[in-house]
Amino acid sequence: MTAHSYACYDTDHMLHVVCVNCGEKYGDIYVDRLYAMVSRHLHVPFDFTCFTDRPRQISGEIIQFDTTPWALRGWFNKLKLLDAPAMPYDSMLFFDISLIIKADLQPLVDYVQDHPFVIVRDWHYDCFNSCVMWITGHDRTQQVWAEYMAGTVYQTRHHGDQDFIHAVFRANGWLASTCTFPPSWIVSYKNLRRTRRFAPTESAQLLDGALVLKFHGFPKPHELLMPEVHIALSKRLFFFDSQYLVPQIRDWWQ
Repeated sequence: MTAHSYACYDTDHMLHVVCVNCGEKYGDIYVDRLYAMVSRHLHVPFDFTCFTDRPRQISGEIIQFDTTPWALRGWFNKLKLLDAPAMPYDSMLFFDISLIIKADLQPLVDYVQDHPFVIVRDWHYDCFNSCVMWITGHDRTQQVWAEYMAGTVYQTRHHGDQDFIHAVFRANGWLASTCTFPPSWIVSYKNLRRTRRFAPTESAQLLDGALVLKFHGFPKPHELLMPEVHIALSKRLFFFDSQYLVPQIRDWWQ
């Protein structure tokens, strides 16, 4: 057991699946449900680690790794995952806790094996999206951490971990040679909802092919299951279908 961990772990012959939950934004239920979804849809030996700033009331099967020595805030805790010497594993499959896994993950696991780093291409602007990442100890990702620690500043659209990663890769001329996940596998819930309004057949096809649904911004999965949120959204957004995928989300997110 390392000095930074809440529990011991065995690194032999395992796919290491990890998430980060620091701060107050997401309750422990998000970690437990991500672990449950991975367990249903991943059929190779794996362990599951939550990098967290406090002991969590979550399944005893989940390894808890203490992030308090990192002294980082918010989403920048995810950048620390790129600092290979500080990590307990040589390779990690990272998932945001604010997503839903709805289908077999084997294609995704097979896809990453020949690549040192894989990330999502964002749906809305020219940037990476860090909701799913395959991370190994690699010069490029280590450079991201080194530049963050050095205080390097880039002009980016948003102030966040994924924009910083993208900016470092762009500045070093690495974008064209960086592997990203097939866009049909990791799909934005908001994009599906918007597409359904104008192209319902296309939206249904996108949903059918998706392995993962990412929930960015508002609403999050638990909010979609709250009737009062549906009412508020319907009043705020004239064309918002407050019941879109609610039965499926109730089934998938558990």
